[in-house]
Amino acid sequence: MIWWTSTRSKVRGPGENPAACIFFDLSCQNYDINELSDISHTHKKEKDLLYENCMLQEEIALLRLEIDTITNQNQQKEKKYFEDIEVVKENNDNLQKIIKLNEETLTKTIVQYSGQLNDLAAENKILNSELENEKQNQERLEIEMESYHCRLAAALRDCDQSQTQRDLNLHFQRIRQEWIDLQDKMKADMSDHLQATNEILSEKLSNVENKINSLQIQLHNTTDAVEEKNLTLEGVRRDLSQTQCQKKEIEQMYQTEQSKLKKSIAKQESVEERLFQLQNENTLLRQQLDDAHKKVNRQEKTISTLHDQFQAVARNLRAESEKQSLPLQEKSKELLDKCNYFKKSMDQCEKEKPGRKVVMRHLKLEWTDPLKQQPTAEATSFNLDKTQDSKKKSGQISSEVCMKPNMSTVNL
Repeated sequence: MIWWTSTRSKVRGPGENPAACIFFDLSCQNYDINELSDISHTHKKEKDLLYENCMLQEEIALLRLEIDTITNQNQQKEKKYFEDIEVVKENNDNLQKIIKLNEETLTKTIVQYSGQLNDLAAENKILNSELENEKQNQERLEIEMESYHCRLAAALRDCDQSQTQRDLNLHFQRIRQEWIDLQDKMKADMSDHLQATNEILSEKLSNVENKINSLQIQLHNTTDAVEEKNLTLEGVRRDLSQTQCQKKEIEQMYQTEQSKLKKSIAKQESVEERLFQLQNENTLLRQQLDDAHKKVNRQEKTISTLHDQFQAVARNLRAESEKQSLPLQEKSKELLDKCNYFKKSMDQCEKEKPGRKVVMRHLKLEWTDPLKQQPTAEATSFNLDKTQDSKKKSGQISSEVCMKPNMSTVNL
Protein backbone atom coordinates (compact mmCIF):
# COMPACT_ATOMS: atom_id res chain seq x y z
CA MET A 1 0.00 0.00 0.00
CA ILE A 2 1.47 3.37 -1.07
CA TRP A 3 0.87 6.46 0.95
CA TRP A 4 1.09 9.90 -0.64
CA THR A 5 2.20 12.87 1.39
CA SER A 6 2.59 16.51 0.52
CA THR A 7 5.38 18.63 1.94
CA ARG A 8 4.01 21.88 0.66
CA SER A 9 0.75 23.11 -0.83
CA LYS A 10 -0.22 26.55 -1.96
CA VAL A 11 -3.90 27.54 -1.94
CA ARG A 12 -4.99 30.89 -3.32
CA GLY A 13 -8.27 32.68 -3.77
CA PRO A 14 -11.15 31.37 -5.87
CA GLY A 15 -10.51 33.89 -8.62
CA GLU A 16 -7.05 32.50 -9.46
CA ASN A 17 -6.13 29.58 -11.69
CA PRO A 18 -6.50 26.21 -9.80
CA ALA A 19 -3.54 24.68 -11.68
CA ALA A 20 -1.29 27.41 -10.25
CA CYS A 21 -2.77 27.23 -6.72
CA ILE A 22 -1.97 23.67 -5.53
CA PHE A 23 1.42 21.93 -5.89
CA PHE A 24 2.18 18.35 -4.88
CA ASP A 25 5.78 17.77 -4.05
CA LEU A 26 6.34 14.16 -5.03
CA SER A 27 9.79 14.09 -3.49
CA CYS A 28 8.19 12.80 -0.29
CA GLN A 29 7.64 9.46 -2.03
CA ASN A 30 11.31 8.61 -1.45
CA TYR A 31 10.83 9.25 2.26
CA ASP A 32 7.79 6.94 2.30
CA ILE A 33 9.71 4.25 0.43
CA ASN A 34 12.57 4.53 2.93
CA GLU A 35 10.07 4.27 5.78
CA LEU A 36 8.56 1.16 4.17
CA SER A 37 12.00 -0.37 3.66
CA ASP A 38 12.82 0.36 7.33
CA ILE A 39 9.57 -1.29 8.36
CA SER A 40 10.24 -4.36 6.20
CA HIS A 41 13.80 -4.50 7.52
CA THR A 42 12.47 -4.25 11.07
CA HIS A 43 9.97 -7.06 10.42
CA LYS A 44 12.70 -9.17 8.88
CA LYS A 45 14.99 -8.49 11.83
CA GLU A 46 12.11 -9.31 14.17
CA LYS A 47 11.55 -12.64 12.40
CA ASP A 48 15.28 -13.38 12.54
CA LEU A 49 15.35 -12.55 16.25
CA LEU A 50 12.31 -14.75 16.89
CA TYR A 51 13.89 -17.61 14.94
CA GLU A 52 17.18 -17.15 16.78
CA ASN A 53 15.29 -17.04 20.07
CA CYS A 54 13.51 -20.30 19.23
CA MET A 55 16.79 -21.94 18.25
CA LEU A 56 18.41 -20.75 21.47
CA GLN A 57 15.47 -22.05 23.51
CA GLU A 58 15.76 -25.45 21.78
CA GLU A 59 19.51 -25.49 22.37
CA ILE A 60 18.98 -24.59 26.03
CA ALA A 61 16.40 -27.37 26.40
CA LEU A 62 18.76 -29.90 24.78
CA LEU A 63 21.63 -28.78 27.00
CA ARG A 64 19.46 -29.04 30.11
CA LEU A 65 18.32 -32.52 29.07
CA GLU A 66 21.92 -33.56 28.43
CA ILE A 67 22.99 -32.14 31.82
CA ASP A 68 20.16 -34.01 33.59
CA THR A 69 21.08 -37.25 31.77
CA ILE A 70 24.78 -36.90 32.65
CA THR A 71 23.91 -36.07 36.26
CA ASN A 72 21.62 -39.11 36.56
CA GLN A 73 24.24 -41.38 34.98
CA ASN A 74 26.93 -40.05 37.30
CA GLN A 75 24.68 -40.48 40.32
CA GLN A 76 23.84 -44.07 39.29
CA LYS A 77 27.51 -44.87 38.64
CA GLU A 78 28.54 -43.27 41.93
CA LYS A 79 25.87 -45.25 43.78
CA LYS A 80 27.00 -48.47 42.08
CA TYR A 81 30.64 -47.75 42.89
CA PHE A 82 29.78 -47.05 46.53
CA GLU A 83 27.82 -50.32 46.70
CA ASP A 84 30.72 -52.24 45.11
CA ILE A 85 33.16 -50.60 47.54
CA GLU A 86 30.91 -51.53 50.49
CA VAL A 87 30.68 -55.16 49.25
CA VAL A 88 34.45 -55.29 48.78
CA LYS A 89 34.97 -53.82 52.24
CA GLU A 90 32.62 -56.41 53.77
CA ASN A 91 34.37 -59.25 51.94
CA ASN A 92 37.73 -57.86 53.00
CA ASP A 93 36.61 -57.61 56.62
CA ASN A 94 35.25 -61.18 56.53
CA LEU A 95 38.46 -62.47 54.97
CA GLN A 96 40.54 -60.59 57.54
CA LYS A 97 38.44 -62.13 60.32
CA ILE A 98 38.81 -65.62 58.81
CA ILE A 99 42.57 -65.13 58.43
CA LYS A 100 42.84 -63.88 62.00
CA LEU A 101 40.83 -66.85 63.36
CA ASN A 102 42.90 -69.31 61.33
CA GLU A 103 46.12 -67.72 62.57
CA GLU A 104 44.89 -67.84 66.18
CA THR A 105 43.82 -71.50 65.81
CA LEU A 106 47.11 -72.40 64.17
CA THR A 107 49.04 -70.57 66.88
CA LYS A 108 47.08 -72.36 69.63
CA THR A 109 47.59 -75.75 67.96
CA ILE A 110 51.30 -75.11 67.49
CA VAL A 111 51.65 -73.98 71.12
CA GLN A 112 49.71 -77.05 72.32
CA TYR A 113 51.76 -79.47 70.26
CA SER A 114 54.96 -77.67 71.24
CA GLY A 115 54.05 -78.10 74.93
CA GLN A 116 53.28 -81.78 74.40
CA LEU A 117 56.55 -82.25 72.54
CA ASN A 118 58.41 -80.46 75.32
CA ASP A 119 56.73 -82.70 77.92
CA LEU A 120 57.62 -85.81 75.94
CA ALA A 121 61.16 -84.57 75.51
CA ALA A 122 61.42 -84.00 79.28
CA GLU A 123 60.01 -87.49 79.95
CA ASN A 124 62.43 -88.94 77.46
CA LYS A 125 65.27 -87.18 79.21
CA ILE A 126 64.09 -88.54 82.58
CA LEU A 127 63.82 -92.08 81.18
CA ASN A 128 67.24 -91.76 79.60
CA SER A 129 68.67 -90.59 82.94
CA GLU A 130 67.00 -93.53 84.73
CA LEU A 131 68.34 -95.89 82.12
CA GLU A 132 71.78 -94.43 82.64
CA ASN A 133 71.40 -94.91 86.38
CA GLU A 134 70.39 -98.56 85.89
CA LYS A 135 73.38 -99.07 83.62
CA GLN A 136 75.60 -97.50 86.27
CA ASN A 137 74.07 -99.77 88.96
CA GLN A 138 74.62 -102.81 86.75
CA GLU A 139 78.22 -101.77 86.18
CA ARG A 140 78.64 -101.21 89.92
CA LEU A 141 77.26 -104.72 90.63
CA GLU A 142 79.58 -106.18 88.05
CA ILE A 143 82.46 -104.34 89.72
CA GLU A 144 81.36 -105.73 93.09
CA MET A 145 81.17 -109.25 91.58
CA GLU A 146 84.68 -108.82 90.26
CA SER A 147 85.78 -107.64 93.69
CA TYR A 148 84.09 -110.71 95.21
CA HIS A 149 85.92 -112.89 92.71
CA CYS A 150 89.15 -111.21 93.70
CA ARG A 151 88.38 -111.71 97.38
CA LEU A 152 87.48 -115.31 96.69
CA ALA A 153 90.71 -115.84 94.88
CA ALA A 154 92.64 -114.19 97.74
CA ALA A 155 90.74 -116.27 100.26
CA LEU A 156 91.57 -119.38 98.32
CA ARG A 157 95.17 -118.41 98.26
CA ASP A 158 95.05 -117.71 101.98
CA CYS A 159 93.33 -121.01 102.55
CA ASP A 160 95.97 -122.79 100.61
CA GLN A 161 98.64 -121.24 102.71
CA SER A 162 97.16 -121.23 106.24
CA GLN A 163 94.64 -124.05 106.60
CA THR A 164 94.31 -127.51 105.67
CA GLN A 165 92.54 -128.94 102.82
CA ARG A 166 89.54 -129.65 104.89
CA ASP A 167 89.31 -126.20 106.25
CA LEU A 168 89.88 -124.89 102.90
CA ASN A 169 87.14 -127.02 101.49
CA LEU A 170 84.81 -126.03 104.25
CA HIS A 171 85.79 -122.48 103.92
CA PHE A 172 85.60 -122.84 100.21
CA GLN A 173 82.20 -124.43 100.41
CA ARG A 174 81.11 -121.83 102.87
CA ILE A 175 82.50 -119.05 100.73
CA ARG A 176 81.13 -120.79 97.69
CA GLN A 177 77.77 -121.07 99.35
CA GLU A 178 77.97 -117.46 100.36
CA TRP A 179 78.99 -116.59 96.89
CA ILE A 180 76.17 -118.64 95.46
CA ASP A 181 73.76 -117.13 97.92
CA LEU A 182 75.12 -113.70 97.23
CA GLN A 183 75.03 -114.36 93.53
CA ASP A 184 71.52 -115.74 93.79
CA LYS A 185 70.55 -112.83 95.93
CA MET A 186 72.23 -110.44 93.56
CA LYS A 187 70.65 -112.20 90.62
CA ALA A 188 67.32 -112.20 92.36
CA ASP A 189 67.69 -108.58 93.34
CA MET A 190 69.05 -107.66 89.97
CA SER A 191 66.45 -109.69 88.14
CA ASP A 192 63.63 -108.27 90.21
CA HIS A 193 64.97 -104.78 90.02
CA LEU A 194 65.84 -105.09 86.36
CA GLN A 195 62.55 -106.77 85.61
CA ALA A 196 60.63 -104.10 87.47
CA THR A 197 62.75 -101.42 85.99
CA ASN A 198 62.49 -103.07 82.59
CA GLU A 199 58.74 -103.36 82.91
CA ILE A 200 58.49 -99.77 84.06
CA LEU A 201 60.80 -98.61 81.34
CA SER A 202 59.05 -100.80 78.76
CA GLU A 203 55.72 -99.47 79.86
CA LYS A 204 57.00 -95.93 79.86
CA LEU A 205 58.72 -96.51 76.56
CA SER A 206 55.58 -97.99 75.07
CA ASN A 207 53.62 -95.07 76.46
CA VAL A 208 56.18 -92.67 75.11
CA GLU A 209 56.16 -94.47 71.76
CA ASN A 210 52.38 -94.40 71.75
CA LYS A 211 52.42 -90.73 72.64
CA ILE A 212 55.09 -90.10 70.04
CA ASN A 213 53.08 -92.02 67.45
CA SER A 214 49.91 -90.19 68.43
CA LEU A 215 51.82 -86.94 68.43
CA GLN A 216 53.33 -87.81 65.06
CA ILE A 217 49.86 -88.63 63.77
CA GLN A 218 48.52 -85.44 65.28
CA LEU A 219 51.52 -83.58 63.93
CA HIS A 220 50.92 -85.12 60.50
CA ASN A 221 47.24 -84.26 60.72
CA THR A 222 48.11 -80.83 62.01
CA THR A 223 50.64 -80.44 59.20
CA ASP A 224 47.99 -81.48 56.70
CA ALA A 225 45.49 -79.13 58.33
CA VAL A 226 48.09 -76.40 58.41
CA GLU A 227 48.89 -77.06 54.75
CA GLU A 228 45.19 -76.99 53.93
CA LYS A 229 44.80 -73.83 55.97
CA ASN A 230 47.90 -72.42 54.30
CA LEU A 231 46.38 -73.26 50.93
CA THR A 232 43.11 -71.72 52.07
CA LEU A 233 45.05 -68.77 53.42
CA GLU A 234 46.91 -68.47 50.10
CA GLY A 235 43.58 -68.57 48.29
CA VAL A 236 42.20 -66.03 50.72
CA ARG A 237 45.29 -63.90 50.20
CA ARG A 238 44.91 -64.23 46.45
CA ASP A 239 41.25 -63.32 46.78
CA LEU A 240 42.28 -60.47 49.05
CA SER A 241 44.92 -59.31 46.56
CA GLN A 242 42.38 -59.62 43.75
CA THR A 243 39.87 -57.78 45.90
CA GLN A 244 42.44 -55.11 46.63
CA CYS A 245 43.26 -54.89 42.91
CA GLN A 246 39.54 -54.66 42.17
CA LYS A 247 39.27 -52.07 44.92
CA LYS A 248 42.15 -50.11 43.38
CA GLU A 249 40.56 -50.46 39.93
CA ILE A 250 37.23 -49.36 41.37
CA GLU A 251 38.95 -46.45 43.12
CA GLN A 252 40.70 -45.54 39.86
CA MET A 253 37.39 -45.84 38.02
CA TYR A 254 35.79 -43.80 40.79
CA GLN A 255 38.52 -41.18 40.47
CA THR A 256 38.06 -41.25 36.68
CA GLU A 257 34.34 -40.88 37.11
CA GLN A 258 34.95 -38.14 39.66
CA SER A 259 37.16 -36.33 37.13
CA LYS A 260 34.49 -36.90 34.49
CA LEU A 261 31.90 -35.66 36.98
CA LYS A 262 34.04 -32.60 37.69
CA LYS A 263 34.41 -32.03 33.95
CA SER A 264 30.67 -32.48 33.48
CA ILE A 265 30.06 -30.11 36.41
CA ALA A 266 32.46 -27.61 34.84
CA LYS A 267 30.70 -28.16 31.52
CA GLN A 268 27.36 -27.73 33.28
CA GLU A 269 28.63 -24.52 34.86
CA SER A 270 29.85 -23.29 31.47
CA VAL A 271 26.51 -24.31 29.97
CA GLU A 272 24.72 -22.49 32.78
CA GLU A 273 26.91 -19.45 32.13
CA ARG A 274 26.13 -19.77 28.44
CA LEU A 275 22.47 -20.20 29.36
CA PHE A 276 22.66 -17.08 31.51
CA GLN A 277 24.32 -15.20 28.64
CA LEU A 278 21.68 -16.51 26.24
CA GLN A 279 18.95 -15.47 28.64
CA ASN A 280 20.50 -12.01 28.85
CA GLU A 281 20.77 -11.91 25.07
CA ASN A 282 17.19 -13.16 24.87
CA THR A 283 16.13 -10.38 27.25
CA LEU A 284 18.02 -7.82 25.15
CA LEU A 285 16.48 -9.25 21.99
CA ARG A 286 13.04 -9.07 23.58
CA GLN A 287 13.71 -5.46 24.54
CA GLN A 288 14.91 -4.72 21.01
CA LEU A 289 11.84 -6.52 19.69
CA ASP A 290 9.58 -4.48 21.95
CA ASP A 291 11.39 -1.31 20.86
CA ALA A 292 10.96 -2.35 17.23
CA HIS A 293 7.25 -3.01 17.86
CA LYS A 294 6.93 0.39 19.50
CA LYS A 295 8.79 2.04 16.63
CA VAL A 296 6.60 0.25 14.08
CA ASN A 297 3.49 1.30 16.01
CA ARG A 298 4.72 4.91 16.08
CA GLN A 299 5.48 4.76 12.36
CA GLU A 300 2.08 3.24 11.65
CA LYS A 301 0.44 5.98 13.71
CA THR A 302 2.45 8.61 11.83
CA ILE A 303 1.55 7.04 8.50
CA SER A 304 -2.12 6.82 9.45
CA THR A 305 -2.02 10.50 10.52
CA LEU A 306 -0.37 11.48 7.23
CA HIS A 307 -2.90 9.37 5.35
CA ASP A 308 -5.75 11.13 7.13
CA GLN A 309 -4.17 14.50 6.31
CA PHE A 310 -3.77 13.47 2.68
CA GLN A 311 -7.37 12.28 2.52
CA ALA A 312 -8.52 15.61 3.94
CA VAL A 313 -6.39 17.55 1.41
CA ALA A 314 -7.65 15.30 -1.41
CA ARG A 315 -11.25 15.86 -0.33
CA ASN A 316 -10.66 19.63 -0.23
CA LEU A 317 -9.04 19.56 -3.67
CA ARG A 318 -11.81 17.42 -5.06
CA ALA A 319 -14.44 19.83 -3.68
CA GLU A 320 -12.61 22.86 -5.11
CA SER A 321 -12.15 21.14 -8.47
CA GLU A 322 -15.87 20.29 -8.54
CA LYS A 323 -16.69 23.93 -7.76
CA GLN A 324 -14.40 25.23 -10.50
CA SER A 325 -15.34 22.59 -13.09
CA LEU A 326 -18.86 23.98 -13.70
CA PRO A 327 -17.87 27.40 -15.24
CA LEU A 328 -15.05 25.70 -17.10
CA GLN A 329 -17.47 23.22 -18.63
CA GLU A 330 -19.79 26.07 -19.75
CA LYS A 331 -16.87 28.01 -21.18
CA SER A 332 -15.58 24.89 -22.90
CA LYS A 333 -19.01 24.40 -24.48
CA GLU A 334 -18.92 27.95 -25.82
CA LEU A 335 -15.42 27.43 -27.11
CA LEU A 336 -16.45 24.18 -28.73
CA ASP A 337 -19.32 25.96 -30.46
CA LYS A 338 -16.95 28.63 -31.67
CA CYS A 339 -14.51 26.00 -32.79
CA ASN A 340 -17.21 24.23 -34.74
CA TYR A 341 -18.20 27.51 -36.31
CA PHE A 342 -14.62 28.26 -37.29
CA LYS A 343 -14.19 24.75 -38.62
CA LYS A 344 -17.19 25.26 -40.80
CA SER A 345 -15.73 28.59 -41.93
CA MET A 346 -12.42 26.90 -42.69
CA ASP A 347 -14.18 24.21 -44.65
CA GLN A 348 -15.98 26.85 -46.63
CA CYS A 349 -12.67 28.63 -47.22
CA GLU A 350 -11.13 25.41 -48.43
CA LYS A 351 -14.02 24.94 -50.76
CA GLU A 352 -13.57 28.50 -52.07
CA LYS A 353 -9.80 28.04 -52.51
CA PRO A 354 -9.96 26.77 -56.16
CA GLY A 355 -12.09 29.77 -57.08
CA ARG A 356 -9.52 32.06 -55.47
CA LYS A 357 -6.75 30.40 -57.39
CA VAL A 358 -8.65 31.05 -60.62
CA VAL A 359 -9.18 34.62 -59.55
CA MET A 360 -5.46 34.97 -58.83
CA ARG A 361 -4.56 33.70 -62.22
CA HIS A 362 -6.98 36.14 -63.77
CA LEU A 363 -5.46 38.88 -61.65
CA LYS A 364 -1.99 38.03 -62.81
CA LEU A 365 -3.16 38.10 -66.35
CA GLU A 366 -4.94 41.35 -65.87
CA TRP A 367 -2.12 43.00 -63.84
CA THR A 368 -1.06 45.06 -66.71
CA ASP A 369 -4.14 47.22 -66.62
CA PRO A 370 -4.04 49.09 -63.31
CA LEU A 371 -7.21 50.97 -63.86
CA LYS A 372 -9.20 47.83 -64.47
CA GLN A 373 -7.43 45.75 -61.92
CA GLN A 374 -7.56 48.13 -58.90
CA PRO A 375 -11.05 47.20 -57.67
CA THR A 376 -10.36 43.50 -58.17
CA ALA A 377 -7.00 43.64 -56.28
CA GLU A 378 -8.55 45.44 -53.34
CA ALA A 379 -11.27 42.84 -53.10
CA THR A 380 -8.76 40.00 -53.30
CA SER A 381 -6.49 41.50 -50.66
CA PHE A 382 -9.48 41.99 -48.41
CA ASN A 383 -10.47 38.36 -48.84
CA LEU A 384 -6.90 37.22 -48.12
CA ASP A 385 -6.69 39.33 -44.97
CA LYS A 386 -10.00 37.99 -43.83
CA THR A 387 -8.93 34.44 -44.46
CA GLN A 388 -5.67 34.87 -42.52
CA ASP A 389 -7.51 36.50 -39.61
CA SER A 390 -9.98 33.64 -39.49
CA LYS A 391 -7.11 31.08 -39.48
CA LYS A 392 -5.38 32.84 -36.59
CA LYS A 393 -8.59 32.99 -34.57
CA SER A 394 -9.39 29.33 -35.20
CA GLY A 395 -5.86 28.35 -34.14
CA GLN A 396 -6.12 30.36 -30.92
CA ILE A 397 -9.53 28.90 -30.12
CA SER A 398 -8.34 25.33 -30.75
CA SER A 399 -5.29 25.87 -28.53
CA GLU A 400 -7.48 27.31 -25.77
CA VAL A 401 -9.90 24.39 -26.11
CA CYS A 402 -7.01 21.90 -25.90
CA MET A 403 -5.53 23.65 -22.84
CA LYS A 404 -8.80 23.75 -20.88
CA PRO A 405 -9.34 19.97 -20.73
CA ASN A 406 -5.71 19.54 -19.68
CA MET A 407 -6.16 22.02 -16.83
CA SER A 408 -9.35 20.30 -15.75
CA THR A 409 -7.50 16.98 -15.77
CA VAL A 410 -4.77 18.46 -13.57
CA ASN A 411 -7.37 19.82 -11.13
CA LEU A 412 -9.01 16.40 -10.89
